[in-house]
Amino acid sequence: MATAVQDTSATSSRLLELYGKFAAHPRLAALNEAAAKRFAEVGIPGKRHEMFSFVNLRELLAAPFEFRHGAAKTVAESEIRKLVFAGCEHSLIAMVDGRYEPALSDVTAHNGAVTAQPLEQAITTPILEQLVKDTQSETDVFAVLNAMFVSGGVLIEVKNGADLSTPIQILHLSTGEGITTADAPRVVISVGANAAAQVAEKFAGSGGFLNAVTNLSLGEGANVQWTRLQTDADAGFHFSKTHIRMARDSRFKGVAAANGGKLARHNCEVRLTGEGAELTQFNAAVLDGAEQSHNYFRIHHEAPNCVSYEVFKHLVMGRSAASADTTVVVHPGAQLTVSDQLINNLMLSEEARADTKPNLMIYADDVKCKHGATVGRLDENQIFYMVSRGIPADRARALLTAGFVKSVLAEVAFAPVAQEAANLLLAKLEKK
Repeated sequence: MATAVQDTSATSSRLLELYGKFAAHPRLAALNEAAAKRFAEVGIPGKRHEMFSFVNLRELLAAPFEFRHGAAKTVAESEIRKLVFAGCEHSLIAMVDGRYEPALSDVTAHNGAVTAQPLEQAITTPILEQLVKDTQSETDVFAVLNAMFVSGGVLIEVKNGADLSTPIQILHLSTGEGITTADAPRVVISVGANAAAQVAEKFAGSGGFLNAVTNLSLGEGANVQWTRLQTDADAGFHFSKTHIRMARDSRFKGVAAANGGKLARHNCEVRLTGEGAELTQFNAAVLDGAEQSHNYFRIHHEAPNCVSYEVFKHLVMGRSAASADTTVVVHPGAQLTVSDQLINNLMLSEEARADTKPNLMIYADDVKCKHGATVGRLDENQIFYMVSRGIPADRARALLTAGFVKSVLAEVAFAPVAQEAANLLLAKLEKK
């Protein structure tokens, strides 16, 4: 135990020393400084930290990584285009090694309804104040580290009343190799009142340590459909946090497809601040070998008449590991809340691991909240039924296994994204 404490202390000291050498942009300095102060308070998590109870950080913390700013190598436009979803060629935000690249980005498809600017240039006082406030109360040390070293972020704004016919693709591309490089991309996106938008977020590249944060705010009556595709290299460490703030009568539907990695973890914090807000979130992961994918979700119902619905489906093979730690918090006064959490894990290996931890924290008395979790194998009764109808046993197992994942992928609204998500996850099953 003493060794573990010593290691985390040494890592904390090293990162604070790196920050002392960090050249902050003047317009982001308040955020960087707030994060450095918060980091000194929270420190690197120990082995028994509640937020990382299913995640082993030993290898990552032992690595001599340093946060960089700017591409590790020059990226040609042709390389970017290979990663663009069909139809998003003129609706693209390119983040290369943590930095927004205006020359590789293009949002002309929206005729001025969408703007994208470097965060350092475009940030306003209210936005900065909110980012600082969030950082001062942040409990996830990796999100704090992002704020300490953020530089080169992007501010995306969707105008009030806009109805986007083309999804906005946010492409995160990592070009570095090895765990000595770390990227801290920051995406801030505001969707105006009564606007409707689709966003397709894609993580790709050669690995290293990605530590991304996205801040999304929905205005009153806004409607957002968000697809998140994690395709980073298997050898990489993928850490990310998404903050979502929802105003009155706003709607958010998210679908996440995870390929996993050496260690992949997504932290999502949602605050339903306006009455009548509705959140729906679907998550799927297919893991093999020693891949890992972990989800840590906190949904805060802060206003009456709000709805949240979460579904997690993990299919684990080999020695892979998945986890879902989810909590819905119903704050005082958030009457008539409706909430449902469902976590399903399908085990195809004796060595695979799936951990679940659904929670409810309710401080109002007129609510409908429930949660459920399952960990199991293919239903032999279903296989027997299909075989009795003339379907070979191997084919029956393949159909049931693929169907487990397809139920989530069917929720993706944009066909090119749905197809790539299917290709990414189902291809693993076809090899079996």
